[in-house]
Amino acid sequence: MQDPIDLGLLSYMQAECLFEQYYERLNPVILLLDPILHHLDQVRERSKPLLTAILGVTARFRSPDIASRCFDHLDIILSRAVFAGESDIHLIQALLLAIYWRTPGDKSSWTKTGIAVRMAQGLGLHNCFSQKFTDKFSDPRGLLNLQRTWLCVVCFDRSFSHVFRLPRAIQSDYHAESLGWLEYEPSIHIPSDCQLALNLNLVPITDFLYAATEEDQSDASAVQLLQKADDLLVSQEKFWFSAQNLPPTSRYIAAIMFSLAHSVVRWYALRKSGDSPSARTRFLAAASNVADNISAAADAELLHLWFDAGVTNVSDIGLCLFKLFDVERKDCRTILSSLHRLQYAFRHPNLDTELSFTSVSRFFGRLVDRAESLLAKKRHGVSPIAASHFQSGHSDYNMPGITHFESILRDWDTADSEQYLVESTPSGGSNDASGSVP
Repeated sequence: MQDPIDLGLLSYMQAECLFEQYYERLNPVILLLDPILHHLDQVRERSKPLLTAILGVTARFRSPDIASRCFDHLDIILSRAVFAGESDIHLIQALLLAIYWRTPGDKSSWTKTGIAVRMAQGLGLHNCFSQKFTDKFSDPRGLLNLQRTWLCVVCFDRSFSHVFRLPRAIQSDYHAESLGWLEYEPSIHIPSDCQLALNLNLVPITDFLYAATEEDQSDASAVQLLQKADDLLVSQEKFWFSAQNLPPTSRYIAAIMFSLAHSVVRWYALRKSGDSPSARTRFLAAASNVADNISAAADAELLHLWFDAGVTNVSDIGLCLFKLFDVERKDCRTILSSLHRLQYAFRHPNLDTELSFTSVSRFFGRLVDRAESLLAKKRHGVSPIAASHFQSGHSDYNMPGITHFESILRDWDTADSEQYLVESTPSGGSNDASGSVP
């Protein structure tokens, strides 16, 4: 089968430009490829699927017409390879790229991640940190390429199992291995390997969170577990931002990840504590940090490159903020400020062509409009609809996870507004974190 250049989908010069843009902008986000091992001529010679994937995902942000043609070609290549039982490291990497920056309406992320897991296991990558495996390699850079790909597969598996609330396929966390991995031949690691290790070292915090939210867990013990998770987050944050040399893109992404994690942990702590003032203040501070970090990433023109499923968690933060909104409380202005900043960040000029992100901005706009309406009623002496009215029908609302925006807001939207929400929600309110969308 011919590659996109042979097929005339784009010129060699265009492919060169897209490869340069990929390594400048996209690779520091997905943390996957070593540019020394994966330059244009080398990839073109070794793997048509990987070549097509790199060109397609990069063109998505530069040349939509080229991207569409490349994605169509990639679907054919991947389908043939999967059904033929083919498996190699480049095919796995192509799959990961196609999953991370999937096309609008693509709902196959969960299935494709499972295929990537099986392919990687078939190549023995689940043993890639064992002495028996590493002894077979005389090329350290080649070994790092295999290990990096496996760690990315682990992260994808955990991310999508978290988003879809389904069991993960890979049980081991690899957070201990990832720290030792950074010390192996440090001079030939790519800069974003630190971010990959950081991602894996946040896994124990997720475990604390799941343990705290078990149905048989008492509120008191849950609060203790959540405090341990929050303390661990603080120590991890200090370690990675001080002791490790995170590259600029990774610092933006890590800041978002930490603030989101703090918000999730503190939201559950707030619920388990019976809405204590101190727990409320801690959650609102974390949510405000989310708004700050999302805004910074948007200003740096990085937000539209971010893993789209991560937007689900940001939307959940917005809903939690609105649940706490009460015009009779002094912190209502703080909440409104956070919602405003999140709305504005997703309205950033460089997000105009990204359907899922502009949809989220419109969703935050609905929350802002509703909150401002309540404040206006108070100013004019009209008894506002308390936020507790919204909360009463949704006291079981949990985060993070996939949010049915239109059903949550239905209690106080008109029929026309309900249709608006369906149209403005990623993938039309689908139960998949895809939309145009770890």
